[in-house]
Amino acid sequence: MTEDEYLKLSRLSEEELLYGLGRSLSDGRLGVGPSDYIEKAKAWLEARRPDICRWLAEKPVTRQLIEDGEAARQMEGLGALLDMWALANSKTSAGWAAVFILRVGFADFCAGCEIS
Repeated sequence: MTEDEYLKLSRLSEEELLYGLGRSLSDGRLGVGPSDYIEKAKAWLEARRPDICRWLAEKPVTRQLIEDGEAARQMEGLGALLDMWALANSKTSAGWAAVFILRVGFADFCAGCEIS
């Protein structure tokens, strides 16, 4: 994720980020309403939350961010890490998810996940 891409996405609301993620997951199929995209994104994130949190906890830089709750640091590094995770585990770009997770915060996103 480039700095320009991050800045563009960081200006969006959580709902807009979920909508964009849902559209990317749906390949922009016609006939699906905005709420359908949002629900698809929420379901996608929830289904992958344990794996995403476990993966983030394995990386020293993101582990520190989870523990500190200081998601404002190293945004581009996180975007790159999530893009690598997405390439390994999913067809969708993780840019939308990365910015959403940053907006929510690592600690809140990973709350309740078993990470060691």
